[in-house]
Amino acid sequence: MPQPTICWYFSKDHLERTPSQAVGFSAEQENTFRREGARLLLDIGTNLSLRYDTCSTGLVFFHRFYMFHSFSEFNKHVIACASLFLSGKVEETPKKAKDIISEAQRLLKPEEFDAFTSEPKDELLVAERVLLKTIKFDLQVVHPYPCILKYAKVFIGDKARIEKVAQMAWTFINDSYMTNLCLEWEPEVIAVAALYLACYLVKFKAPDWTGRQPDHLNWWDQFVDNLTPDVLEEICHKILDSYNETKREETKREEEEQLNQAKAQAAARASAAPPPPPPSASRSALPPPPPPPPTPSYAPPPPPPAPSAGRLLPPPPPAGFMTINPKGFPPYPS
Repeated sequence: MPQPTICWYFSKDHLERTPSQAVGFSAEQENTFRREGARLLLDIGTNLSLRYDTCSTGLVFFHRFYMFHSFSEFNKHVIACASLFLSGKVEETPKKAKDIISEAQRLLKPEEFDAFTSEPKDELLVAERVLLKTIKFDLQVVHPYPCILKYAKVFIGDKARIEKVAQMAWTFINDSYMTNLCLEWEPEVIAVAALYLACYLVKFKAPDWTGRQPDHLNWWDQFVDNLTPDVLEEICHKILDSYNETKREETKREEEEQLNQAKAQAAARASAAPPPPPPSASRSALPPPPPPPPTPSYAPPPPPPAPSAGRLLPPPPPAGFMTINPKGFPPYPS
């Protein structure tokens, strides 16, 4: 397998002293920015029907770039697009700059797309030149995918389960590019780790394998020297942790979208409702009182004559007696 002309693998100490962390980013913030840029690159590549190797090469360019520059200096979305633009040429699957920019504008929020300035194509081409200088024009990238197919052939056992292991390991390779594993480990090591994790999850044990030698304790010893299970488990945990972080970020993004939709709906309802009447400044602004009832056209009958002094009023009703109201209700108490 051909090897890159420049060593692009960094120690843990170097990965903890990146330019972004040197200017104040925490490791978690940097990893989040890497995932966000990588996600945009993958989404654009998928929408443009680019091959997996084109997207993977672009992701390697993207991760290598930020080993020399900080996220505060170069926008992650612009560099992600430039990385995909360059990898399309390298893998002989080129896409036009306007197509990549159009997809980026569709996927990003307006305030995020503002990083492309008023001339997005010029911004993309400038970023591509900076990217080329940063990676020292080393365009050769080796991926773990061929190793997966080669290594899985040594397993002895049920073919259906072995195929399932290989497919799952392939998926793990895809997702490993959301992390900086490609900056720390060679593709052969990442391929072994992906198969190791897939075997564990499928509960496939490989007590024997083709090409086994007396001094080989594990199936991968014939491919990679001095690779311990502890190192493999460390890589596996990093892949699994990326799923948790990605899920957390997706949940947060969905909650923000729901909140924005609720605000937009509330604003739409408020704009559609009729405005309330303005408050009255004085009594003169109150509506006029209703007109008085019309005066009858006939004169009311004269009141009855007052009783004479010698005429007595009717006696009061006896105690315990209740007069009956004509409407059926008891009279109001006096």
